[in-house]
Amino acid sequence: MELFLIRHGQSANNANPLVERHQDPPLTDIGAEQVVRLAEWAGPLGLTRIIASPFLRALHTAEELRRATGVPAEVWVDIHEQGGCCTGPDPTADLIADRYQGRPGMSDSEIRALYPEFQLPAELDHRGWWQSKPFESVADARRRAETVIERTQREFGHTDERIALVFHGMLKCLVLDAMFGGYVTEDDDITVPFNSSISKVVITPEGTQLDFYNGVDHLTAELLTS
Repeated sequence: MELFLIRHGQSANNANPLVERHQDPPLTDIGAEQVVRLAEWAGPLGLTRIIASPFLRALHTAEELRRATGVPAEVWVDIHEQGGCCTGPDPTADLIADRYQGRPGMSDSEIRALYPEFQLPAELDHRGWWQSKPFESVADARRRAETVIERTQREFGHTDERIALVFHGMLKCLVLDAMFGGYVTEDDDITVPFNSSISKVVITPEGTQLDFYNGVDHLTAELLTS
């Protein structure tokens, strides 16, 4: 199996000040251009399956890939960004995380209205994919990253599929850290990949190998954002 870890295009939260953060921001004009370039470039990858986070920015990115490749697309709730769908102040500031308010996230009908071609999981219903749960800690997200790896290996590790996981910078780092170590630690700064960047992992019965990280050959210099 070949696994392509793709970060969504630039969102409004990436571009705007922290005080303007939105619970589920759309892509910016730059982000939309990034994912068009990504989709044009991705044809030779030979993708067989696209799996997207339920956040709007990831769905938009995955939809461009789906249109360009004709590959089936589905949603996995477990590849959402660290924190979940919440609104409030910057959660990294002191004494702020407990003031975050959990939001429902898009419901199954809301996602289908925007992206009718996507297959949705049974647990995603009218309550929304996050169901207004509390803000998720980094430690909990780290454990979730491990379950994502386990599921991916269990379902596809024995196949020749070429799968795109379209998700988020923080979770991408946590997934790679769980696979290989050294990308994210409790004490080090997080190396956040560029918007719409690609990292490729090859998984075989003999082991797991990182082929490349943070690839942005599809972007010009003025489209590089993080």
